Amino acid sequence: MHALAESAVMLALYGNEGTIFAFGIIGLIYVAYRSFCNALDERRPGDGDRG
Repeated sequence: MHALAESAVMLALYGNEGTIFAFGIIGLIYVAYRSFCNALDERRPGDGDRG
């Protein structure tokens, strides 16, 4: 149980920054993916003012 308590303290100290970092990376990937899909939708023939 001592190692478990130590890992819990480590998570409390460093887990927050790691979680924020991971969510930041995931958010950036998600935004890039969405903008990429929007660009593909705009270039698709038959949509918008070209159709």
